[in-house]
Amino acid sequence: MNKFSWKCLAVLALGCFVAGCDSGPRVYKAGGTVTYNGQPVDGAQVTFAYDNGNFANGITDANGKFSLTYLGTPGGAVPGKCKVAVVKQKTAAAMTMSGPSGPPKSKEDFDKQRKDQVEGMKTIAGENAKLADTALLPTKYADATTSGFAFEISTDESKNNFTLDLKD
Repeated sequence: MNKFSWKCLAVLALGCFVAGCDSGPRVYKAGGTVTYNGQPVDGAQVTFAYDNGNFANGITDANGKFSLTYLGTPGGAVPGKCKVAVVKQKTAAAMTMSGPSGPPKSKEDFDKQRKDQVEGMKTIAGENAKLADTALLPTKYADATTSGFAFEISTDESKNNFTLDLKD
């Protein structure tokens, strides 16, 4: 075979490979806005749950805007009816513990380092325990079956801009 034949064969093989690849379901651009008592909600997790157990989700920005990602595939969601959940919680503040300045020089030094580590871990655990009940939105919105929000993702992307207005 000459060089031209090999190139044609390579292009044909690449075309067959690409045509045979399954990149997953077609997603359609979808997103919207979340407000709570009329104010945009920043940092909320929005989940669109399908009846088959699959989901699309997104995180709101400072203006309450979100874009959906379907099962980790960015760019939107697949068409279908969904129930929607919205959750926002406080997050643990970044805490650091300083480690020992070097290896212990004696058993007493080792015991002190160990005690300091245990006390530091207790402090972090205590701070995290304070955040155990940290929902910043009414809890009914955290469950797609009780939120009251149900939408349909459409192949007509102009219909996929959803408003979620949460109230007390």
